Amino acid sequence: MEGRNHVITIETMGSSPYTMETMEINGLEILDLDGVHAVELPTIYTKDDMPVSEHHIPTQEDLENWPHLRNINLPKIEADIGLLIGNGVPDAYTPLEIITGQAGSPHADRTCLGWTVWNLIRCSDENRTTNVCNFVSDRRKDEEIFAVYEDTKNLETMFRNYVNLDFPEKTISDSKEKSIEDRKFEHDVRESITFQDNHYYINLPFRNHEDKLPNNYKQALVRLGGLKRKFERNPQFHNQYIKFMNEMMEEGYTEMVPDKDLGRDDGRVWYIPHHGVFKKEDKIRIVYDCSAKYRGVALNDLLL
Repeated sequence: MEGRNHVITIETMGSSPYTMETMEINGLEILDLDGVHAVELPTIYTKDDMPVSEHHIPTQEDLENWPHLRNINLPKIEADIGLLIGNGVPDAYTPLEIITGQAGSPHADRTCLGWTVWNLIRCSDENRTTNVCNFVSDRRKDEEIFAVYEDTKNLETMFRNYVNLDFPEKTISDSKEKSIEDRKFEHDVRESITFQDNHYYINLPFRNHEDKLPNNYKQALVRLGGLKRKFERNPQFHNQYIKFMNEMMEEGYTEMVPDKDLGRDDGRVWYIPHHGVFKKEDKIRIVYDCSAKYRGVALNDLLL
């Protein structure tokens, strides 16, 4: 990595300004782990050491403590932290998907570079307390909170039993009623399902069947270009990708677009970008990105 020597003055909250020698570097971009999405970086400055360590990185084990985050897959990366990205790179932080939980719990958002977990505080232990966060665990207070929670649950049970006993014609149940969207989805499935060539077919469950989709061909072409560059860098990845897609064709899960539809542009065509991830070292899985937005529209947003 080459750049121009530079001297900068840094001023942070809680410390006096100080001057340091650095190297100014331009023209860098960062990619996601699949090498598909790229974000161009502004001028960056080097530093001999980083005030962070691998202990600051959330792990899959951390997410297991939060039910709403358990479906997120955080790959374990054997590498040192070599770059800090500030808020001067908005494209690196633009959320494509957000997962939130109850008040006071951490949340996560998925950007074009992957998942970011916010406000994650680990329970303190001898090895991590000073490295991860300033967090004090009061066991007695935790037990009191748990006791209050249990008492509240018991009170809810008592109230439910009381109402069910005195008003049997209108019992309280924990079962959830079907939402309007659930009922609409079931209706659309019943109305559109057909059985052809030993396969069941249903129409896509659009929220509004009059919705028109923008032509995202250019977006899909850009994503395909990124995928092609990764193929050129990694022949093994390329070969496994081709094998997987051929198997999808052979099993009948995908099929070639008919020639008559190749130029179709009536607001009912959507090109789904895709990329590959490895579940194991030698097992590839193709991910179809139905949440990719084009002109503010994503296929997932239009479906039930």
